[in-house]
Amino acid sequence: MYARYCELRADGRSRRGRATCSKEIEDYNRYDCRSTHKLRDWLIKHRDRIRACHRWARTPVADGTAVEDTDELARTLMRVRR
Repeated sequence: MYARYCELRADGRSRRGRATCSKEIEDYNRYDCRSTHKLRDWLIKHRDRIRACHRWARTPVADGTAVEDTDELARTLMRVRR
């Protein structure tokens, strides 16, 4: 949607069309922020249960750091959710 907004602006299209795109971007961002906040709250609420049933599997990568096994984490979160 942002790319569309930029196209409208670059083409000198009406302010009304740009305002519509801008409003859609704003609405999406509001929804996304609220959803992320609810996920954060849920994770905090269940933090101890998640830690208790999940051994953090870590996979080394080329630069020596490690990344979490996201498949294992997803399975753990599903167990906690039940």
